[in-house]
Amino acid sequence: MHFFRTVIHGHLIEFRHGDFGGETLLINGRPIASRPFGGWWRKPHYFSLKDEAGNDRQVELRLVDVSRFGVGKYRLVVSVDGHERARIEPADDKRVPNTCANCGYSLAGLPVENSEVRCPECGRHTSALVLTRDTE
Repeated sequence: MHFFRTVIHGHLIEFRHGDFGGETLLINGRPIASRPFGGWWRKPHYFSLKDEAGNDRQVELRLVDVSRFGVGKYRLVVSVDGHERARIEPADDKRVPNTCANCGYSLAGLPVENSEVRCPECGRHTSALVLTRDTE
């Protein structure tokens, strides 16, 4: 699974792309969109966010395959109000076990809710499966 994380106008955006093409979009730790596996119809995700002044901003997230032979190296292209703002590489999974990938806070012993653990420091949700895999 590939995780892409960024902050847009004060909102934590996390985009998850599964090994078989499924996608989930979370804003501030809450899922707002998902697509089942199979990536042959890859379409962008469109949504609105309020900026710091309370104005609506139109956001587009588009997953782009940048591998030479279509093997699965991806970047996430972020556009706000029609202007490309960033090209994001996947988050590095080489991290300290049982810690939040966003801020490094220890997640050991925290309650699991909906198969995820919420970081009390930054609010990011981490799959409980990732935490149990790290301890094995």
